[in-house]
Amino acid sequence: MSSVMTEELKLYCIVSRQAWKIAKTVPGKFVAQGGHAFCDALDDATIRFPGRAADYRNSEGRPKITLMADDEVLRELFKKYKPNFGAAMIIDAGRTVFDGPTLTVVGIGPILPSEREEILSGLRPW
Repeated sequence: MSSVMTEELKLYCIVSRQAWKIAKTVPGKFVAQGGHAFCDALDDATIRFPGRAADYRNSEGRPKITLMADDEVLRELFKKYKPNFGAAMIIDAGRTVFDGPTLTVVGIGPILPSEREEILSGLRPW
């Protein structure tokens, strides 16, 4: 009997390196921001790609991956993936940790590993 590997849909949260440098002493801030990224990307997918979102919700484990990149890369990722996948750009309001509105994270997915372009697949886990 042979086992066949199938790809899993995954959600991605890409953390802003610049925001992390400012707020790394308050790691809970990024737990919350990551929650926004994952939930908002999945909400976006639910509206625009309901079949894909349902497949992810019904998958085992519902994998989530967290990466880190510079702000320019976050903006590029959002622009590149938004047309075909769930995507969310999270701008913190600046009421607690940051001095003003600050890009903190971008959420993307659900997406298959084979659908990742080099810009996303080249980032390291955080």
